[in-house]
Amino acid sequence: MMGLKNKLGGIFAAICEITVGILLCIDPAGFTKGIITAAGVLIALSGVVSIIGYFRSSPADGMLDQGMARGLLAIILGIFCSAKAQWFIEVFSVVAIIYGIATLIIGALKIEAAFDMLRFKNKKWLWMGISAIVTIACAVVIMVNPFATTKVLWFFAAVSLIAEGALDFVCAILSGVKNNSLDKI
Repeated sequence: MMGLKNKLGGIFAAICEITVGILLCIDPAGFTKGIITAAGVLIALSGVVSIIGYFRSSPADGMLDQGMARGLLAIILGIFCSAKAQWFIEVFSVVAIIYGIATLIIGALKIEAAFDMLRFKNKKWLWMGISAIVTIACAVVIMVNPFATTKVLWFFAAVSLIAEGALDFVCAILSGVKNNSLDKI
């Protein structure tokens, strides 16, 4: 049961990567602006929840938790993200580096997954290893940022997401472990 759940989760994540890659190809600035705006709304809502939690808690708990201050800061940050999403696009190089770091972390996790598969003697570990290498290569290229224009970098990010998603999809389909060792963990 757990193996099927993990496989379906991997397939879902791969489909999401491919979808994001396609949306980035179609309208990179619009898609990014939408994501930043949505994140701003969620951050502001979390601030409202923190403030409500502050007033619902006892005075001592409220003082220790600092829900009011965290809530106000989250609301301000959320409003900034929603109102100034274009600002983030203009400072894309920082966003690209953050994306590159996140992609590098994902690549490191994929390397561990490939070694885990190898240790469980799963013969399809090589697919996960290839996916890890592609992910790390994409992260390095994104972080080095050798492209002169943002448009080319967006296109590269979109293509890398589609390629990663396709490889992750193959890995999710092929990654079944023959024995139930993972279900016992």
